[in-house]
Amino acid sequence: MVYDLDRSCVVWVGRGKARQTIDRFLALEKANRRIYRAWRLKDEFDQLWEYRARWAERFLKRWTATALKSRLEPLRKLVGTVRKHAE
Repeated sequence: MVYDLDRSCVVWVGRGKARQTIDRFLALEKANRRIYRAWRLKDEFDQLWEYRARWAERFLKRWTATALKSRLEPLRKLVGTVRKHAE
C-alpha cells in the first residue's frame, strides 16, 4: 500500500505487500503519526526509481515539498541534500 502525494490510497497488486503489512501500516497511522509520516514518505521515495528522467524530476519536486511540510527534521535534512545534488 502506498499513499501518493495527494493522499489517496493506492493498493499495490502483485508487489509482495501482504495484507498483514497493510494492517500494520494503518495501525501505525493511528498510533504514532510521526513514524507513520516518515514511513509513508520513505515508501513514496522508493517509487522514484520506477520513473523515467522527466517524470522523476517532477515526482522529486513534489516529494521534496511534501517532505518539507512533514516537519520531520531528518527528512528536511534529506531534502536539502537532494536539492543540493540536483543543482
